[in-house]
Amino acid sequence: MKSVLERNKMKKIIRKIETKGLSLLNQIIPKKRKIFFYGGSVLKDNTEALFRYVNENTEFDAVCVADKTMQYDLRPGVQIKKVSTMNILYELMTSKVLVDSFLQRFRIKPAKNQVSLQLWHGSPLKCLNKTKGLDYGSLYTHIFIASDLFREEMLSSFETVPEKLVLNGNPRNDDLFRSVDLKGFDLKKTNVIWMPTYRHGLKKEETKKDIPILDRESAGQLNAALERLGIKLFVKPHPLQKKAFDDYVDFAVNKNIVLLTDEHLRDAGIPLYSFLGQMDALITDYSSVYFDYLLLDRPIGFAIDDMDEYGENRGFVFDNPLDYMPGEKIYSLEDFISFFEHLTDGTDAFREERKRVNNLVNVYQDAGNCERCVKIIQEALERNDGKV
Repeated sequence: MKSVLERNKMKKIIRKIETKGLSLLNQIIPKKRKIFFYGGSVLKDNTEALFRYVNENTEFDAVCVADKTMQYDLRPGVQIKKVSTMNILYELMTSKVLVDSFLQRFRIKPAKNQVSLQLWHGSPLKCLNKTKGLDYGSLYTHIFIASDLFREEMLSSFETVPEKLVLNGNPRNDDLFRSVDLKGFDLKKTNVIWMPTYRHGLKKEETKKDIPILDRESAGQLNAALERLGIKLFVKPHPLQKKAFDDYVDFAVNKNIVLLTDEHLRDAGIPLYSFLGQMDALITDYSSVYFDYLLLDRPIGFAIDDMDEYGENRGFVFDNPLDYMPGEKIYSLEDFISFFEHLTDGTDAFREERKRVNNLVNVYQDAGNCERCVKIIQEALERNDGKV
């Protein structure tokens, strides 16, 4: 019986053969002037935002391969296909432009006349790690970063060269500035969203917690405080959350704490960041979402009672991560309630810190990220025209 080490070694050999063979094939297949958006199981994040922009604001032909999407009014030349090996490989090898925000299964190097954009899914506070040693940088012609602060981490993680890094804000951030109808969500005078990071990444347990601070008893106490203060707290778990929030919160009883899922938003046709843009404050921890939320200059709370354990297991990009976390630190239920009380009485001790960190992490602070992406695509296509 083969050991785990032997099986992993064999998988790597097969992956290398597959990559080399498919990459060679990709060099000789003719390309069409279209953009391929890889969504995978769900079209989301930066890929979704740019796909929507291309559909609504350009004349590019575009194809998205994803199993789940919001409903779109697709114009002629734009289509959505279901995920299959055939659909992915066909679009990868026949499109002049490739767009992705995650790491897809097929590691095919772009042909000379292809433009391959890795938008990624946020500026890293926690170490990326999973990309290292796999030469992912060779799969892209452009790798996006929101500021030079993240340059070294992306260069190292993708094992790439500086020339491939492109300064541009996350396309999803454009939605922060876009108003949508949230009538179906019964908003209160003050509305807060809580978005904890996924604590079990890289196929290992990064902390023993699934949800910071709360348990069934303290959730009831928190709900009572929210009711007293007139605040609604929307809890948005990470899609890969190991345990559902309802293991910790009885949502049927605690009416001021509402579970918000990707399915809720997708069914309502509301991009996550459009919802986020209408919240009065954000609570998170080590998620890159707060780098984006800084663009709105609103209060942020950090629920980080497991920070030491998380840092030891996953690690942070910065030696001093707290210097890049401009908001109240929440280590207990009392801290939680204090944060909400400060929201209602107007106490905000972190205005200047938010501005300082925002200027460090976001070169672009407007709603023009999708437009700049399209311009980058157009310029790259013009340079590549004529290449075989």
